[in-house]
Order: sequence, then C-alpha cells, then structure tokens
Amino acid sequence: MYSLNVSKAIQQLEDVVFSSANPDKAPLHETVIFNLCSLYDIQWSDKGIDKKRNVLNFVLQHAPDNFDMTCLRIPTGV
Repeated sequence: MYSLNVSKAIQQLEDVVFSSANPDKAPLHETVIFNLCSLYDIQWSDKGIDKKRNVLNFVLQHAPDNFDMTCLRIPTGV
C-alpha cells in the first residue's frame, strides 16, 4: 500500500487469507481481516461490500467462535 499500489496490497492479503492449504488450521487474525477490509474501502470499488461479504462467509466458516466480527468493517443494515 505504501508503494501506492492498493490493488497489489489487496491481492497479497487475499492470498494470505484465502490461499491456506487448510484454512481450519491456519488461524485467522482480526488485524489481517481488518486491513483487508480497510483496503477494500480505500479502493473505492462498488464491489467492496460484495468482497467484504465473501470475507464474512469465509470467516463464518473458518474462524473461531471468539472472532471479533467488527473487524470486517461492514456497516449495519447492509
């Protein structure tokens, strides 16, 4: 992101989150999810909320019960 390439930063974080060989054993970290969702907001894409919903579905399937869902930065009522 600091090299002004938000798309590349998003791709790298998506690779970290979604490319695990066994996502149930690879821990999901709220900080990584927060940063990914923040980059979706920065990118100003109208697909940002859809991308966040995909992350939400992934988190619901693979994250522990105590995962802080507010890190997804999804506004209420969306």
